[in-house]
Amino acid sequence: MPTEERSFYVYPIVEVVSLLIAAFLLSGVVIFIDLKFFRLGIWATYALMGIWALIFAKIIYAVIQARFEKIVLEKKALAYEKGIFFHKRVVLPYVQITEARYTQNLLERILDIGEMFIDTAGGSKMAIVVKHMRMKHIRRILEEISKKSNVEVEE
Repeated sequence: MPTEERSFYVYPIVEVVSLLIAAFLLSGVVIFIDLKFFRLGIWATYALMGIWALIFAKIIYAVIQARFEKIVLEKKALAYEKGIFFHKRVVLPYVQITEARYTQNLLERILDIGEMFIDTAGGSKMAIVVKHMRMKHIRRILEEISKKSNVEVEE
C-alpha cells in the first residue's frame, strides 16, 4: 500500500534577488568612490571581483541549501527537514498543531511566496518557521493541516 507523502521545498528567489541588489549597490559604491575620491585603479577592479565572487558563492549556496529544506506531509504528521551537513527533523502530529499561518512582505507578494509558521501548545517559540515557500505550497500545506487537525488556519 503506497504511503500518502508529499514534499514541499523552499524557493530561494528572495534571497537571490536580495543578494543581486546588494551586489549592484556595493558595486555602485566602489565605482563612485573610485571615480570621485581615491582613484583606486586596479584595487577597485579587485574589490568588484571580490564582491561579485562572494555574492555568486552565496547565491549558489542558497540554491543548494533550498534543496535540503522541506516540509513533508505524512499520513498522520507533518515533518520539517533541514540541513546540508547537520540534519534536523521536526515531526508534528496533526492533532498537536494549534496554530498555522503565513505572512508576506511586499517583495514576497510580488514573487508569490511567503513565510509559514506552524506551532503546537506548550512551546515558548514557534515550532516550525519556513521562509520563502511558494504560496500555492503554503495553501496546500495549510489546507492539509486544517483537514487533519482541529485548527482553523489563518489566511
